[in-house]
Amino acid sequence: MWVKGLDALCIALLATSAQALYEDQAGQYDWYKPMIGHATTGCYSTSAQYMILGTDSNVLSAMSADGEIVWRHVMPVEQEMDLIVCDNVRVATVSANGSYIRMWSAKTGELIWERYSGAKKDEGQVGVGRMNVNVE
Repeated sequence: MWVKGLDALCIALLATSAQALYEDQAGQYDWYKPMIGHATTGCYSTSAQYMILGTDSNVLSAMSADGEIVWRHVMPVEQEMDLIVCDNVRVATVSANGSYIRMWSAKTGELIWERYSGAKKDEGQVGVGRMNVNVE
């Protein structure tokens, strides 16, 4: 008798913890993480095994597979990120319509270098070390 009561209690507890999105909420609530915002762009760093994300809050961050924020940087508001490119150990960001290029360590988030290129996004390619980034 008490086994049936325990089964009913387990089912009731599981039923109350179910969560879902309505169709009109898709894209509004998914891929949101407190302290970074909604992800708008991203890439995967294979050596660090982190997902590198750029968000609508102008935050560059690395997240581990379990959803923990490994590192994060809030970019200046006037330097909105246009592009993020990853290779095995580095992350390149192009911001302010192609004017600023930054190279970051994918593992630690440390800024390796920063350059003001003066180039604009509509001028074509921006060279980032050995990475050539097409910003069209």
